[in-house]
Amino acid sequence: PGETVTCVFTNTQRGKITGLKWWDLNNDGDKTGEPVLTGWTIVLLGGDVPVSTTTDALGMYAFENLVPGVTYKVCEQITLTGWYQTWPTNEVCPSGYALAGYEITVVPGMVSENNDFGNNNEPGCTLTQGYWKTHGDPTNEKKYDETWDKIGPLGSAEYFYDTGMTWMEVLEEPPAGGNAFFILAHQYIAAYLNTIKVVDPADPSLIMDDLAWAEWLLDLYDGVPKSMDQIETDGVRADFIYLAERLDDYNNGIIGPGHCEY
Repeated sequence: PGETVTCVFTNTQRGKITGLKWWDLNNDGDKTGEPVLTGWTIVLLGGDVPVSTTTDALGMYAFENLVPGVTYKVCEQITLTGWYQTWPTNEVCPSGYALAGYEITVVPGMVSENNDFGNNNEPGCTLTQGYWKTHGDPTNEKKYDETWDKIGPLGSAEYFYDTGMTWMEVLEEPPAGGNAFFILAHQYIAAYLNTIKVVDPADPSLIMDDLAWAEWLLDLYDGVPKSMDQIETDGVRADFIYLAERLDDYNNGIIGPGHCEY
């Protein structure tokens, strides 16, 4: 009796993430006038457990009631052989999913739209590291392959992880003494460029896990020149060589969609 009780109620608005999945028939990352893809699985990572949904009859998906302050990753699963991503290009998704996706921090009441995924099912073709090495000089207009521009504004002059070297410098560096870092880096660079080629991008479905594993190792051992000694010390040279051989087979058309005829 006589007590005054003060009750405080706090509220916030949840967030929402939406997007479209479409068939990118010409691999240009533009969905205008192209058909949608229905029944494909889109996964939300970042909460307690992964949450999945499928695209509806309009190719749309949505995740609602998202907690403000949480950073989510929106990724897609590609389970049909021969299909590959054409959009987006930012690689944020972990192994087991298509590499490219979206990383979004939810704020109260936010509706994040246009988190779209483009896919195509033409297998494309691959080119070797030799091709990419000789077609990476932007001053040579006749031979330059514009695919290099897709890795960043500096193209082949972008820095490769924390090596202090550009992509092209890494590609041109001889693997002296059997340096496993450069052996793998050469094949990784070629394989990655093959999957994002401006013309006939190669289906990466057979090497998606290999690419993700290679990226993890290259990022972990990107100190030059100490990487060689550290790789030997840690006993992971066999992993580097195995992945290099897998990606070399892909680049030479032994596995995957095959080598380009041109």
